Amino acid sequence: MEKTMCNRQNNRLMRSVLIVGLTMLTTGTVMGQVTLADKGYTHNRKGNELFDSKAYEQAIGEYIRALTHRDESPVVRYNMANAFLQSGRTEDAMKVYEDMVEQAPEDMQAALHYNAGNALFQASQYQQAAEMYKQALLKDPDDRWAKENYELALKKQQEQQQQDQEKDQDQQDQQDKQDQQDQQDKQDQQDQEKQQEEQQQDQQNQDQQKQQEQQQKEQQQKEQKKQAKQKQQDRIQRILNALQEQEKQDRKKNAEKKKVRAVEANKKDW
Repeated sequence: MEKTMCNRQNNRLMRSVLIVGLTMLTTGTVMGQVTLADKGYTHNRKGNELFDSKAYEQAIGEYIRALTHRDESPVVRYNMANAFLQSGRTEDAMKVYEDMVEQAPEDMQAALHYNAGNALFQASQYQQAAEMYKQALLKDPDDRWAKENYELALKKQQEQQQQDQEKDQDQQDQQDKQDQQDQQDKQDQQDQEKQQEEQQQDQQNQDQQKQQEQQQKEQQQKEQKKQAKQKQQDRIQRILNALQEQEKQDRKKNAEKKKVRAVEANKKDW
């Protein structure tokens, strides 16, 4: 069955490492000789008891009190970091683990790197977690939990990379889709503006055509009036000419009549 970092299994893994730390402290093999009168020892022991009772926040308080008496104790700091991790304060745990990596005794290095890997794993920093498990294996090649967690972290790292790639691809697809939509919107806007310009041009052409037609109509009306006036003037002129011709004919007739009367008058004198 595949091993996962669920809470139940994670608690088991943490406890299996924490016991190492407690053993080192209570046996007096770390930081010199320990006596029951040592207040740092007393607070650390209370912290361990609270840790076993899963009262992690209270345990952290005892470890902090222990550090006021034994501020350089790597075991107390290690236990406090484990309590941070179990209480969900992953970042605080990682900070303590990182500060301890170069300072902790050699016999704590395997457990320290292992739990640092757990903290990084919980923070979904699988690449860094895998590196910590790898360091734990280098210190203790027989640690099967470190080996399994190392393999699991690598697998999670691959899954994370795959998810990141898929996320990047989804974002790229969305961006491409958005770009296409923006391009389409831009094209639609251009088409709409072009259509509006064409409509405006058509309207201008229609207005110009109407204006030309109106001008032509007015010109025709003027021409018609001019022609009508000319016709009237021609008619009047013809009438005047006719009257003048008639008057001329009448004068001619009258002159002939006068001439005839004069001839007749001369005949009577004879």
